[in-house]
Amino acid sequence: MRIIESVDSTLIFDRSKKIRMHYLEIEEKYKDKPRHFRKECPACNNKGFNYGFKKYEFHYVVCSNCSSLYLLDPIKENEHTKYSSDVEKSIYKSEEYKDYMSGVIEKLSFDIEIALNRFIDSKVPLNIGYYGSKNQYLFQLIGKRNTKYVYNEIKIDINEKHDVIILNNIIESQIEPSTLLHKIHSKLNRGGIIYVTARLGSGIDIMTLWNNAFILPLQHVNLFSIEGIKELFKPSFEILEISTPGSLDIQNIADFNASDIPRIFTYMLQHRGSSTLEEFQTFIQKNLLSSYLVMIARRGG
Repeated sequence: MRIIESVDSTLIFDRSKKIRMHYLEIEEKYKDKPRHFRKECPACNNKGFNYGFKKYEFHYVVCSNCSSLYLLDPIKENEHTKYSSDVEKSIYKSEEYKDYMSGVIEKLSFDIEIALNRFIDSKVPLNIGYYGSKNQYLFQLIGKRNTKYVYNEIKIDINEKHDVIILNNIIESQIEPSTLLHKIHSKLNRGGIIYVTARLGSGIDIMTLWNNAFILPLQHVNLFSIEGIKELFKPSFEILEISTPGSLDIQNIADFNASDIPRIFTYMLQHRGSSTLEEFQTFIQKNLLSSYLVMIARRGG
């Protein structure tokens, strides 16, 4: 069942599903690589966990403290670096990905600019660093501002400082996310802003579909909860704003079309119109229950 009404949104959703299949092909190549076992939650450092589920021969567990979902047995760091390189070459530089990004990047750039304008004087030139897969598309749009941009991913080994750093769907793929945040903190000017997007394990679609949710273990090493994200950033950053503005949670549940999803969803999908489903998605957004996070934080210390 298709919930999305907009023609553009439907096209974006269909393109995204095709790209997901490419991710799966690359993941298949790495599932038998050497692994290591994590001894504590990557968000809050708690050592206790409950078993979650098995996905493509990898094991997800749930932190007994912050309820973050994370991979217990990721491949080793050097293999994960090779995987990231394969994804960059095979997906991010493809024409298919370029077509997909043409549909989503304008909204992303607009959302980023609006968010930054709430916390930073838009007339002041900014040095903005970007970490993620969409840099070449994003900078074409937000480069219209009177801003100094650092192109491509942040170079951790140089001394340049930034006023703003954008972490776009990257924190969930880090085997050691706290190490990345420490480096990011060192690259921000005092009072600098970090803009973070991420997929959340506490989102209603993942919590509902669970092992049947579309999750890629090498891409989604961590699927933090809202509480986990707060714990992860708390030592070094002051969280200014946190939201879950995702719009595809109900769509994802509907697309699964399984008999074992909660009856309330089956009932709504069969008997209620799009207005009810849209209102329910709005409720999900307002109560931080979507699986898409946007967070703005300021460097502390």
